[in-house]
Amino acid sequence: MFERFTEKAIKVVMLAQDEAHRLSHREVTTLQLLLGLIREETGVAAKVLKTARVNLENARLEVEKIQGRGLGSGSDIPFNNHTRQVFEFSLAEADQLKHSEVDTEHLLLGLLRQTEGGAIVVLQNLGVDPSKLREQILQMLEDKGDQNKAHFLPNTNTNPNETNHIKAYLTLIQKLLNHPDGSEVEFLNNYADLIDSGLMIALEGVASILAQQGDQKGASYLQAIAVQLTKKDTASINKAVLMPDSLPNIELVEAVAEAQNITNQQEQLEQITNVNYPTIEATQNFLFQLLRVIFESKADSKVVYPFLEENLDKLNERFPEVLRDWATAQLSKLGEEQKPKLAKTITALSTLIRKFELGDRATNLEIALTGYEIVDNIVTEAEDSIGWAANQNCLGLTYLER
Repeated sequence: MFERFTEKAIKVVMLAQDEAHRLSHREVTTLQLLLGLIREETGVAAKVLKTARVNLENARLEVEKIQGRGLGSGSDIPFNNHTRQVFEFSLAEADQLKHSEVDTEHLLLGLLRQTEGGAIVVLQNLGVDPSKLREQILQMLEDKGDQNKAHFLPNTNTNPNETNHIKAYLTLIQKLLNHPDGSEVEFLNNYADLIDSGLMIALEGVASILAQQGDQKGASYLQAIAVQLTKKDTASINKAVLMPDSLPNIELVEAVAEAQNITNQQEQLEQITNVNYPTIEATQNFLFQLLRVIFESKADSKVVYPFLEENLDKLNERFPEVLRDWATAQLSKLGEEQKPKLAKTITALSTLIRKFELGDRATNLEIALTGYEIVDNIVTEAEDSIGWAANQNCLGLTYLER
């Protein structure tokens, strides 16, 4: 099914899987596919959706209203039946237009034909008429003279570095699939410039596609490599960062500083999502710095807020995901006696950002909600009824304001 997909279309599929993982869902539905089309940004689909005033932030809010947050994603996130049907419709749309490849516009046309999926509801909630959106896509293709071409016209706004990077990811993954077992990580040392968060998404995305095609061995192989690379890249920086009960502990401060220093030394790699805010690596670095400022100031807003004001661009849509991933990594390493301190740190961070008046208000609230939801999984009513109730109150206030 995916052999005719362009690199942009494959990227949409990978981003959809990433969206499912972000909300801890176990399937890729049409909702996540819609978010993937928006996140891709350079294709016809993204441009048509942008013209219709559909943006990622509002679409994500609608998706979460419909689907909520899941209980956790597995290593393989399959496509549900509605999404599979969208892929089939996309192939049919490409054939009908006499196009040899399936690109983002065909995926969106297929999505609009799948009326039972939640994506249609999201679009309608955002004030979009699906039938008019379809007309706009076809009109855009016709205006460009695309009806007489067997492939999609080059996009003058496409970032060539981004396209080359995606090609490099897929080429490297093909080499891995042909590589003898046993020395993959050593082999990957020759491609250090490609080992970044984009490669992780690509590995997981291709693994999921292979699983859908029945190649479970290939899927498991790529997933295992992704796990090894993740451990290799993050083992040195996943140190516990806890809020002190009294004066700062020098050893702990040094540990945070070391983590920050390691992150600073990482090469700032190209981001494959082509958005206008800092990379995941830069956001991780900012999180470490923010934790340190909160730690050393004992959560004093007079110290923390000037720091946030200097880094408004980093309070972005990536921050909740980075915060969640960091907290998950810490929880897997900490003993039960240390987890309440981690909860205290995240609560302090969330409350400070919730009350911060600068930056994008919706994003600040989303960051705060993410933090309180993490704490909700740490602090139980049975073990700490007062702490649990306080966090429920924070959750309620933040949801109400959002």
